[in-house]
Amino acid sequence: MAYTHFPVRFALMLLTLALFEPRASAADVTTVKLHSTVRMQSDTECTLGSIAEISGLQAEALSGLKIEITPKVGEWTTVEVENIRKLIKETPTIRGGSVIVVGHTTQLTWRNTLSIPAATAEPKEEVLKPIVEPDPIVGDRVRLWLAKRYGVTLDEMKTTFRESDEEAMNASAVGKMVEVSEIGSSVNTKLRITVYRGDRFESSYTVSAAVRVQRPVLVVQQDIARGAIIESSMIRIEKRWYPAQDAPAQPGEVLGLACTTNLRAGDVIQVEDVTLPIVIERGDIVSVRSIAGSIVANRRARALEDARDGEIFKLESIDRKDRFTARASGPGQAIIADTINQAPAQSPTGE
Repeated sequence: MAYTHFPVRFALMLLTLALFEPRASAADVTTVKLHSTVRMQSDTECTLGSIAEISGLQAEALSGLKIEITPKVGEWTTVEVENIRKLIKETPTIRGGSVIVVGHTTQLTWRNTLSIPAATAEPKEEVLKPIVEPDPIVGDRVRLWLAKRYGVTLDEMKTTFRESDEEAMNASAVGKMVEVSEIGSSVNTKLRITVYRGDRFESSYTVSAAVRVQRPVLVVQQDIARGAIIESSMIRIEKRWYPAQDAPAQPGEVLGLACTTNLRAGDVIQVEDVTLPIVIERGDIVSVRSIAGSIVANRRARALEDARDGEIFKLESIDRKDRFTARASGPGQAIIADTINQAPAQSPTGE
C-alpha cells in the first residue's frame, strides 16, 4: 500500500521545496534603454554603453559589450534591438534572463576625429563621451538621401525646404521607414516622400528642396577669347557652394579644349563653355585614308567645312570630280571606313 502512494508523496515533496525556492527580486533586473540617435567620434569603439542607458546589477558587464560596426563618417547606421538581444544571449558571462532591453532601433553615425591639442606640462586625460541627440526626423532621412544622390557628405550640402513642407520634414521618424524618390529637377529638386510604420503605409506627399553643394570648380584667371585652347595657367581650382542641378566643369575635363564663348576673369567654367578644338578648317588639304576590309588606300582632298577631332565632315577631291565624307582624325588627317559613306555626299549648295 505504501509503495502504491510513493509517486504522490514524492510530488508533494517537490511542490513543498519549490515553494521555499528563492525568487529573483526587482533589484536583480538590469535595464538597457537604447538611445534613438547617437553620434560618436570615428576613432572610438562602439559598445553597448555607447548607445544605451544601462542600470542594474549587470550594468558594468553589459556596458563593455562590443558592437561590431564599421564606422562610416557622415552616414547613418541602424542598430536593431534584435541584434542587441542576440548579443546579450550569446555572451556567457551575462545572465540574459534578468536583462530587459527597451527601444526599437538606434540610429548611429560617426563624426570626424577631433584634433587633440599638444600636451602641456600637466596633461589631463580627456574622456570622449557619446553625444546623444534628439530623435531623428523625416527631414534627416531626406537629407541623407540627397547627399548620396549628389555624391557629397552632409557637411558639403545645404538644403532648404519650402515653408509649406517644414511641418512634414520636422515630423518624427522614430520606428518609421522613409522612402525617397526624385520626380523632377529644375531650380529645385522635387521629391516624392512615402512613410511606412513597420509594414503599414502611413502617408505619401511631395516636397521641393533647394539644394546647394560644395564642390571644386574651375575659375578663369584671365580673359579667354572664344575658340582659344584652355591651358593650366588660365584657370585655378576653388571650392564653392553651387546649386546641385548646375554642371560646372570639373578639374581635368577642360585642358586642351576650346572655348565656345568669351570668358572673363572670375567666371566659373561650365560644361557647355568648352568643346573639342577644330583640327581641320574649311579649305585645308587633308590626307585621307580609305579603309575597305584589309585594303587601305591614300588620297588627298580639300575640306569643305570645319571639323573637330572625331567628327564626320565633307571633302572634295583635288580635281573636283567627286565629293565624299570622312571622319577627322587629328590635324590634316581623315579616315574613310565602309560604314561612313553609305550614299554620295551632296555639296553645301545641294548640288
